[in-house]
Amino acid sequence: MRRTTMAIGAAIAAVAISTSGAAVAEAAPAAKKIATVASHHCENLGLTITLTPAQKARAQAVLPSGFRLTDSPTLLVETSQCAGAKVNGRNIGRFKLSEAALSIVPPRKAQSRQLPNIVTENIFMLSQLDTSRVLSELKAGAGYPTELTDISLDRGKSSAVPRVMRASASGNLAPTAVRAETSPFLLPPGGRCPESRCRLPAVG
Repeated sequence: MRRTTMAIGAAIAAVAISTSGAAVAEAAPAAKKIATVASHHCENLGLTITLTPAQKARAQAVLPSGFRLTDSPTLLVETSQCAGAKVNGRNIGRFKLSEAALSIVPPRKAQSRQLPNIVTENIFMLSQLDTSRVLSELKAGAGYPTELTDISLDRGKSSAVPRVMRASASGNLAPTAVRAETSPFLLPPGGRCPESRCRLPAVG
């Protein structure tokens, strides 16, 4: 079982969040927490892609002034499904979400009361797709690029070797399709996801 609690902060412009789940609105000095989402019984499929020099240039162009990519920038595409959640104490049913984000260095160090002594990676959210209208409207109000759309996640059979997992998200903002095989060999030759296996959101 996986339980995740996320604090969502109000944003004026760019939003940088921690991969551990605490959101920080770096562009808003007077940011305040506007929501708490506590999800339960979640599972996910995440894929981290190392950017090529051409992709790095396009990715840097979409970042706001003051933000820069990390020295070894990556694109994260992650799909999750949960049995339910409490949004500001209100129960919502089963939902799925899909996000795409870039690894960045923010203009200043992000601070979080929830994670005071934990080293986290800062990411710039390119998209937050949802199947829950409650979550989608909440994120839109906080400044996240979001869309209500169809999302699927199939983690395959745990007894299969290799185990094949698939995830996809439709819509216009950031449609994605990912296929992953888990086996003793963690990465394909060369350490990159073959283009025939992954369709990722365009950067720039």
